[in-house]
Amino acid sequence: MNQIEIENLSLENVWELTEEDAFRIALQLQTKYEKDMRNRYVKIINTAFEFRRISKTQRTLADNLAKYGFKFFPLEDVRTLQGICKRKAPARSVF
Repeated sequence: MNQIEIENLSLENVWELTEEDAFRIALQLQTKYEKDMRNRYVKIINTAFEFRRISKTQRTLADNLAKYGFKFFPLEDVRTLQGICKRKAPARSVF
């Protein structure tokens, strides 16, 4: 599958992303874009994905969220995990 670049991200193609792609894009947005420039892309991603940050010590919560489809990725902060779950339908309250 072709990777979608941030500049080409739209409400139509955001559904083609996997959780891994969404994590990669979220990290790029935090490091390469100013806050006012990243808001548009964050809103687009939030229509298709739900994000949760939890402490690595909350293993029970991580296991419970994994049952609902969350995939977890380690952040640079050694104590935090980023959970991402693809939504079944678009979030209506984003825009």
